[in-house]
Amino acid sequence: MRRERLVLALGFLLTVVAAPAAAQHTFTPVFKAPYRAFDKGEIGGSFSSAGDWSLEGFFGFGYRKFDLEARGGFIDNNAGTDVVLGISGRGRIFTHTPQFPLDGALTVGVGGLIGDNSGDGLFIPVGLSVGRRFELEGSDVSLVPYLHPFLGPAFTEGEDDFRGGLGLGVDIRVARNVDIRVAGGIGDVEGIAIGVSFGR
Repeated sequence: MRRERLVLALGFLLTVVAAPAAAQHTFTPVFKAPYRAFDKGEIGGSFSSAGDWSLEGFFGFGYRKFDLEARGGFIDNNAGTDVVLGISGRGRIFTHTPQFPLDGALTVGVGGLIGDNSGDGLFIPVGLSVGRRFELEGSDVSLVPYLHPFLGPAFTEGEDDFRGGLGLGVDIRVARNVDIRVAGGIGDVEGIAIGVSFGR
């Protein structure tokens, strides 16, 4: 019981502190846990405060310890609405041991921002996601709090540079094939994101 309370408190804390966020490959504050929440594939969507707001849909599929995700949507800001498109991959590179309590995955993505309002842009982030799954006894509920630092080149109209940051998140499995995801972080773009995933 004490462990369950600790896990719930940690998940809540990560949710609360995730106010400022660094954009991932589609310039929105969506990050990845160190492992996928599905066996074969997933579909879902996310809402974030990138710009004034953004709305994205995604589809992912996995093979062994690797998975790919395609993502697309819209970012709305004062000047209008831009389109975001991207693809990302994730592969497990280490598993927790008695000496080291976290699981880890390497992530890489390519994403684009297309529109006349914010200007076109391309971002290629590489990151390392570390975290651990905690199962709640007697239920299908589990929590995956994680950290996801990343860095990569960004190419935008009139300016090319490197962007990076530290993502914070928690994936909450509320049913066998349903995850709620809350993320945010510290970096170049402020915002928070919440999403839902349906896996199989």
